[in-house]
Amino acid sequence: MRPVIPAFLAVTLALAACGGDATTTTTSGVTTAPPETTTTVTTTVTADSSTTTEASTTTTTPVDPYAFDITIEGSTVTGGGRISVPLGETVTLRITSDIADEVHIHGYDLYVDLEAGVTAVVSFAADIPGVVEIETHNSDLVIANLEAS
Repeated sequence: MRPVIPAFLAVTLALAACGGDATTTTTSGVTTAPPETTTTVTTTVTADSSTTTEASTTTTTPVDPYAFDITIEGSTVTGGGRISVPLGETVTLRITSDIADEVHIHGYDLYVDLEAGVTAVVSFAADIPGVVEIETHNSDLVIANLEAS
């Protein structure tokens, strides 16, 4: 691995030797573990040898093919419907409602309390073959049918 500091100093000295208002910006990206985190370091060197260094870190969430966002507004459900997953996969439901309620995932006997405006998250292994209904208890809405096969 080549040292970065000597190259940086060479650029700084070269710019210092030149007159005028020249400015050089160097950007390097460094990926660190876990692979979803990226750190970017930007160094700006001006003709008078002053430097400014900025670092920013970006974290991205890996895409989960079996995570579903469901929104309940009044009696309208968005993102529900028929949800099909391979048998045994872990399913994550992120449910947001405009009113407090309770969600029941039939077959699994899972219950999720909903607070108005707060996203409730539930994860479970879809290890029951066939179709099960997911519904709210107070407003009696079928928000999804989960099919594991």
